[in-house]
Parts: sequence; C-alpha cells; structure tokens
Amino acid sequence: MFALKRDQPNELKNLETLRNKISAQVRQIILLVSLCIFAAPKLMKSIKHKTIWITGASSGIGRALAIAFSKENAQLILTSRNEKKLNEVAELCKPAKCFVLPADLSETIELSQLVKKAMDCTGQIDLLMNNAGRSQRSLAKETDIRIDRQLFELNSFQCNRIN
Repeated sequence: MFALKRDQPNELKNLETLRNKISAQVRQIILLVSLCIFAAPKLMKSIKHKTIWITGASSGIGRALAIAFSKENAQLILTSRNEKKLNEVAELCKPAKCFVLPADLSETIELSQLVKKAMDCTGQIDLLMNNAGRSQRSLAKETDIRIDRQLFELNSFQCNRIN
C-alpha cells in the first residue's frame, strides 16, 4: 500500500481511474450473469420448484431476479437490510412461496446464524444468488479509506463467507 500526499494530483487521478475501471468491470460481470439467467431457458426450466436464496433482493438486479424466478415457480428466500422493501418484493412474487429474511450482510457475526435461519425456512438451498452489495458515489480523494474498506468487506469478502 502507498500513501498519497495532497500535492500528488496525478496519483489521485490514477487511483480514481483505477476505481472507475474496476467498477465498470464489476457492472459488466453483473450484467453478464443477469443476461445468462434471463436468456437461458434451460436454466429457467431447471429452477422450477427449487429453493433460491437471493441476497440484495430489495432492489435492482436482486429484485428483478426474485420476480423472474417466482414466475418459474421457484421457492424464494429474500434477504436485504430493508424489510419493508423485501415485503414489497415478496408481494410482487406471489403466488410463489417467499420467505423474507432481513439481514445486514456486512455484520460478520450474523452470517452463520443467517445461514441457519435460511436453512430452517426451507430445509435446503438449491441456488444462492449472492447479489448484496453497496457502492460509493464520490471521488477517491473525497472518500475516507474506511468507507472503501467497508465496501470491499461487503462486496468481496462477505460473498465468500456466506457460501
């Protein structure tokens, strides 16, 4: 790791450029995965009557996945921090069976208990759509390194811990 001094604008610009490239690559990966799910009829047929746990299910891609999977008669476990929005998504997914399991995945202590609760809902999990994540919309030079560490913890490390 290196330290940036305030009088090093080129290094800050390079760091911001790197951050933007990484963000763009992550968005492309998410888009690719989403396209595979929506464009592959074989996959959609194979999820009928399966249990799918979707993290980050209250909005965006997670919400869209929940709705799409519900149309294929999948049983869903929906997780995000916002219980109200999860309940709204569950309503959109009717008549599919949905379990709302609110949780903040950035809380490491909670993960083992969360997995147990998810298993208790249905007895098994056939597919995990690990979609939870956050972003920061500010320049690197304006963002405290603690924020970057929190984002990386949730968006990278927590995905591996929940598996």
